[in-house]
Amino acid sequence: MSSLGTESIFLKKGELVASGEVEGFDVIGENEENLKLLEEFFERSKLLEQDMETINLIETNVNSGERWDILCEQLKKTCAKSEEEEDVWKVIKDYQHIFATDDTELGRTNVVECEIELTEGAQPVRQKARPIPLAIRGEIRKMIQKMLSQRVIRESKSPWASPVVLVKKKDGSVRMCIDYRKVNLLIKYNAHPLPNIETTLLSLAGKKVFTTFDLLAGYWQLPLKEESKEITAFAIGSELFEWNVLPFGLATSPAIFQAAMECVVGDLLGTCVFVYVDDLLIASENMKEHAIHVQTILERIEKSGMKLKASKCWIAREEVDYLGHMITPEGVKTEEAKVDKMKKFARPEDVKQLQSFLGLVGYYRNFIMSYSKIAYPLNFLTSKKNAWVWGTEQENAFVQLKSSVCSAPVLKQPDPETAISGARPYLIYTDASRQGVGAVLAQEANDGEQHPIAFASKSLTSAETRYHITDLEALAMMFALRRFRTIIYGSQVIVFTDHKPLISLMRGSRLADRLMRWSIELIEFNPKIVYVKGKANVVADALSRGGCPLIDPDDMETGDMPNIIGEVKMIKEGNKFDTSEWLGKLRKEEGWNEVIGRLENGEKTGSVKFPGIRKGIWLDNYMIIGKSLRNTEDENCSRLVVPEEIIPSLIKEAHEGELAGHFGTEKMLRQLNKKFFWIRMRATVENHVKSCQKCLYTNDYTKMVAPLTPYKTEYPLQIVACDLLCP
Repeated sequence: MSSLGTESIFLKKGELVASGEVEGFDVIGENEENLKLLEEFFERSKLLEQDMETINLIETNVNSGERWDILCEQLKKTCAKSEEEEDVWKVIKDYQHIFATDDTELGRTNVVECEIELTEGAQPVRQKARPIPLAIRGEIRKMIQKMLSQRVIRESKSPWASPVVLVKKKDGSVRMCIDYRKVNLLIKYNAHPLPNIETTLLSLAGKKVFTTFDLLAGYWQLPLKEESKEITAFAIGSELFEWNVLPFGLATSPAIFQAAMECVVGDLLGTCVFVYVDDLLIASENMKEHAIHVQTILERIEKSGMKLKASKCWIAREEVDYLGHMITPEGVKTEEAKVDKMKKFARPEDVKQLQSFLGLVGYYRNFIMSYSKIAYPLNFLTSKKNAWVWGTEQENAFVQLKSSVCSAPVLKQPDPETAISGARPYLIYTDASRQGVGAVLAQEANDGEQHPIAFASKSLTSAETRYHITDLEALAMMFALRRFRTIIYGSQVIVFTDHKPLISLMRGSRLADRLMRWSIELIEFNPKIVYVKGKANVVADALSRGGCPLIDPDDMETGDMPNIIGEVKMIKEGNKFDTSEWLGKLRKEEGWNEVIGRLENGEKTGSVKFPGIRKGIWLDNYMIIGKSLRNTEDENCSRLVVPEEIIPSLIKEAHEGELAGHFGTEKMLRQLNKKFFWIRMRATVENHVKSCQKCLYTNDYTKMVAPLTPYKTEYPLQIVACDLLCP
């Protein structure tokens, strides 16, 4: 075909350019090959006629405003809140022919032709058709006729035959599935990997606008190679059919489809577009950028020949459901529908029901701290070795897991840039027990609080349950570092443990083989290990309920978390000490300005001249965390460096405040040293205590006390003393 004019002629896909009729024909040499070619010719003619009818129907609907109204209704279109959002809907209208409003608008891609490869020596498998209940034979016949009209299947003469399995849906209708288990044993597996759901959900930092696309019967839009079709043959009743498209049930189907979709998306994959089989997520930082992203991906879908199911698409939303999770600008939440299902889940009566419950709650294990530890009594009952005895432990675990899912926190997106620079390092809290190990990864947010990024847990093997407690705590730490490796690698990390020997043990040179291997592996992560008292290690529990105030390791060491939180809250409400401004004040002070500047430039060692200190101070003992400068001289805690102008009011609050009791110098120093640091602390505290008028008035320092003197004896055994123990 050629253009005889001076201008180019553009033809749309499926556009009719000519038509004709076959009036007569002669068959020269009636051999089997000629008859087969003739049969194929007539079959293609009928298919072409069906194609043109479908195309004309779609074009008619598109040209009328009726289809756009139907499409807007299925897409749940709302009034645009801005011009940028209106631009997104203009893009949707321009590409409305890609969105299918019913099942008759099934697409067919030209990107790939699927091939099913058999293992060497594989022979056809022929299985008998399973009987169909009389009550649903009419429904099954309609399903077959519909698939024939859509050309997703055709009649077959294949030596292969797999049986059909009929599954009843919740609405009472029937789903037809093919049992390809024996066929799957004879085909070569496609090793193309499916995306990791957790990794996808952690790749949305900074994204605020979302669109989800769902393909219409995605597998049926991928054509099969001719030589692969006979392998998919299935028997139903007295008939045999085979697939023209990629069928459900084959072991290689998900990998083949994932590879095809990644080919369609191209270089957008992993940046603004995320694909999990037939579910697409488009995520952008703003609405203007989103319109560009949506248009780009729709162009590529159009070129591929695929169609989207309008009723399952969500356009330009701040919150969308994706892979069973609610995606929001604040982070990732549990899906409301699944949470409601969890609330209504009745107490399991047998192993099958228990496994169903564990499968449902296990999908959200990333939202639950120490999931394996909590679920241990329930997992115990799933073993065939153990009798079914639902006791108090199982009931408590069941209730706790339901409660944990129903009150799951929002998982924040990690901020790699601030973690790498050290401004907001990643924080890991671990928990170890004989039932399992768990960990939570957190990071400070803009609101000054720690927020969870992810939870992780694992059950222990029989060998691990016999570990010494130190090895068990080390195992929890190593598990957390390995589990969160893709997030924390190359960033600054602080690990909190309630097992103090772990700090010095991992630095030792004479370690048992297991600990030595772990200490070598630890070098890759180079974490800072901080000790917190077990009673105070409730931060992980607080994080499992959402954000918690940014508590320093030294604060937690007091083991009095409620009082500390109350004190921090009181200070914030009274605006007495806004620690977020301390770093700025220290920049203006001589000595500290040089310390801060050198730390921000990446220096970690060396001395700094400091007024009043002859030898100066060492950079090794300081680091910037968030919006504060901290002294890390004590390996068990880090202390806030206090600006000079804040010191008097801070000492006064510690000595005379609501939570204070006019303590003496030593007791005040013990309390202040746990949280704060400044040069010459003892001198300033001692001067304040000695100048306190209430202390001088109340405490009688002039009272004379007689010195202790030894009792002199004149001969041996003059004084005999003994202790009495009563039975």
